[in-house]
Amino acid sequence: MILLATWVIVELRVDQPLADLRFLFRPRLVPVYVVGAGVYFTAEGGQVANSMFMGVELGLSASAIGLLLIPKIGLAVLTSALSAPLSRVLGFSWIMAIGAALEIVSAGGLIFFHGTVPQYLVFAMLGTAGLGFVAGSARAVMVGELRRHEMSMGQSVYQLSIVIGAAIGSAVLGAIFAANLHDGTVPTERGYTLVWIAQVSMGVIALVAALVHATRSGNRADDTPAAASPR
Repeated sequence: MILLATWVIVELRVDQPLADLRFLFRPRLVPVYVVGAGVYFTAEGGQVANSMFMGVELGLSASAIGLLLIPKIGLAVLTSALSAPLSRVLGFSWIMAIGAALEIVSAGGLIFFHGTVPQYLVFAMLGTAGLGFVAGSARAVMVGELRRHEMSMGQSVYQLSIVIGAAIGSAVLGAIFAANLHDGTVPTERGYTLVWIAQVSMGVIALVAALVHATRSGNRADDTPAAASPR
């Protein structure tokens, strides 16, 4: 910890740091990192919970679960691809907000509707669609916010934020499961409900961050890469 603190102090003081930690404190960049961390906390961190619920609670085989993942992945690819054309009307910041909102609807809906395979798939796929929108828009927002010589560092910090979000999500949701086991083997329904509540909470944080960035962007198209200056 002492070495880490020393490194941070040095990097903040030198004129040409190896890693420009000042990125973490830019008001227009921090919301994007929060969106990435929050959405990936929910989407990536919840993968184990999703698979366990489909297998244990819905009685699906491993093969059936794998087959059901195919349309989910396809939907994420589709919404990611749609982010660019939709941004011409809304701007990428608002696409991020839509993605975060879909994560909230997905996890929130599962709290109340998860008794059948169709119910579960409808809400689970909404979350996948939200992940696609965020994946297709957040990096584009970063491009619009960074100078050309900052692109590599800025995108790296964003990548770090989503990895940390996913890792924390896996740990937190795993801890919730561990604290809510039936006969010490499988999660109780309360455990799943608490997982979905945690996902909703992180989705709300991500949505607020996306809305903060979107309202700061002013003109709806200002946050597109094409509108970014060569600063």
